[in-house]
Amino acid sequence: MIGAQSNRAGLGSNRKVQDADILKSFIRQDENDKYKIHAMNLEMQNEWLDIGDFCIPLALKWRTLIYDWSPALLKFYLNAFQMTLPDQSNLVRWGKSTEKTCYICGKAVGTAKHLLVGCRVLLDSGQYSRRHDRVLEVIREAVSLSVARAQKEITTNERSVGFVREGTRATKSNVKPYSILKAASDWTIMMDTYEKQYKIPEDICASASRPDIFLF
Repeated sequence: MIGAQSNRAGLGSNRKVQDADILKSFIRQDENDKYKIHAMNLEMQNEWLDIGDFCIPLALKWRTLIYDWSPALLKFYLNAFQMTLPDQSNLVRWGKSTEKTCYICGKAVGTAKHLLVGCRVLLDSGQYSRRHDRVLEVIREAVSLSVARAQKEITTNERSVGFVREGTRATKSNVKPYSILKAASDWTIMMDTYEKQYKIPEDICASASRPDIFLF
């Protein structure tokens, strides 16, 4: 019977629970509205309100905080997220400096965003590219290790068919899945860096694209 009492609580007791849940939701919404109003009045930490649901949340886990990140890296991450890094614009805002322009190019406002990705002098001098290249070196090392590991294993495309006798169970196979890295022994890894740019060989692939790493 729909709506029938299913426990020893008195008649109408479910109504009190429902009313309490509704009251809690109103209180929670009221508190959230207060937080948003407070955030709107902040000078720096209010940009996430314009982004709304598209704002990427902090992906912090206890393992990351305790084991993976140094205190300096965690401090930088949190300050960067809240736009409280001691860049030129913030130093002026905090009364620690009188010059808010970028100390490298001397033109734009020296915000953290400008220094990390937007300074024309750093771009033309290759500083951003060298940072990008160091990341590529780490990826290249991992790819090279995977290729070397694959070359040590037996290369085969043959697949055997196992037969199971009546009344017995099939045993779990220990054969590793086939890897395309085992199909050749002369893999070449090309990497697009600031000092050494490359073009995809036309006999391999006719393309005007230039990916960061190309394996063939």
